[in-house]
Amino acid sequence: MKKLFVLVVIVAGIFFWRSPRGPVLLPPPVSSATPSYEFSPAFDGTVAVFDENIQYISHIEITPDGNFMLVGTLPGTIWVYHKTEQGFVRQKDPFFTVKTAQPGWPPQEAGLTGIALGADFETSGDVFLLYSFAFEKGSFRNRVMRVRFTKRGQQIVGTNPREIFEAATPGTGAHQIQDGVGVLVNNAPHVLFTIGDGFVGARAPDPSQQAGKIMLIDRDGNPAHGERPFEDGKVQALGIRNAPAIAVDPTNGKIAIGDTGPSNFDRLLYGALYDAEGNNTRQLSFNWDGTEESLQKDAPDLYDDDKEMILYRWAPTETAVNIAWRNDEQVLVVLFGRTGEPGNVVGKKILLGRIRESTAPAFSFEPFIIRRDEAADTLGHPLGLAVDPQTGDIYFGDILEGLIYQAKGGEVR
Repeated sequence: MKKLFVLVVIVAGIFFWRSPRGPVLLPPPVSSATPSYEFSPAFDGTVAVFDENIQYISHIEITPDGNFMLVGTLPGTIWVYHKTEQGFVRQKDPFFTVKTAQPGWPPQEAGLTGIALGADFETSGDVFLLYSFAFEKGSFRNRVMRVRFTKRGQQIVGTNPREIFEAATPGTGAHQIQDGVGVLVNNAPHVLFTIGDGFVGARAPDPSQQAGKIMLIDRDGNPAHGERPFEDGKVQALGIRNAPAIAVDPTNGKIAIGDTGPSNFDRLLYGALYDAEGNNTRQLSFNWDGTEESLQKDAPDLYDDDKEMILYRWAPTETAVNIAWRNDEQVLVVLFGRTGEPGNVVGKKILLGRIRESTAPAFSFEPFIIRRDEAADTLGHPLGLAVDPQTGDIYFGDILEGLIYQAKGGEVR
């Protein structure tokens, strides 16, 4: 009997890390839900429901070592998953909750929309939270908060919260602050992030407005180090409409951004958006001024006028909301689809892309993960994307279903 008791304790220890308050981790996720997604016929692999009952999923981020996964929600709760022998397992208590005063989507697209790990995350533990705060009825504030990724006993929590940025231009319930990435400028950690135009296209080309912009600030919220292209030292580039997706190409440090059009000409921007040595004097613009014609204009690279930075356009709109590199040669793009529209029509898939680097770089895409025919009559929109650096597994969410999916495999048949 004593041996049996010891065995039970050991087995329980595999599934739960205990603290004085009880289990730190929930049981490994097991779901009986039928997945709404599958690999497209050209690829071999499985897509399964990984976890469920997470309302308003807005972002997924995996730490560089692959040991932890952060899952953000629009209202502001961030869950953390620990890598165990059974895979990722959710911590019982949230990593952190940022006050957004937002109910989730629908009705508002705003809230916690981005989580960016610091460029020196392994040493600093910096995590930047990008969110819109409902200041009062009809008035919103675009903000960035920094917290520290901290191990407290067996838990992982966000500590030392500090609001480092609030946009001088008030926001709206959509076309707000979106996502960002950690970068180094003069070897100092910075955050590069996007703010939408707040449905006022004229703000985007105006350098005095902190809306419709790509922004660059240091870890404390100060203007970026070195020479700056505009009088407002926090503005890096103009002419953005609504850019939910941003990622760093791990092979060369170039930035990819997905910027949505009103009904046509969603754009994939790719190239050098900032100078790592701090020589940022060139004024970049991506041309949005409130007219559809402006989305069709070219935008040259920071260093080379002959290199175009707008490498792909979607028409009609499919809404690229996440970008992540699968490996050094392949990039994944999540297409949200048309808001609230049932049926497996435009968007609602993950694309597999490859870039051709030459005198005229270009992206090519093909459907990679799609919604199943059985889900055609249900509402759903994929949002949130991360690739496990240890296993290559792909994790993505669905904001309406409240589900996280895990995709394994994905090799060409």
